[in-house]
Amino acid sequence: MGVNAMYGFDEDKLNALPDNVLADLHRRGYLARIYAQLKSLQNFQKLVRRFEQQTFSASAKQAGFNA
Repeated sequence: MGVNAMYGFDEDKLNALPDNVLADLHRRGYLARIYAQLKSLQNFQKLVRRFEQQTFSASAKQAGFNA
């Protein structure tokens, strides 16, 4: 399993945008999509951690360790 590239938004930079820019993003329908992408990325990171834990646990069991 691998991910070659992932693009996202910096939430701190997004929150630092001037009100008029945020309002324009909202009016144009982009703001909801940006926040959906931010949430999706958080969920993806949780999945990656779960995958890593399961992989480590399986490797440890194969090596004879109780993980």
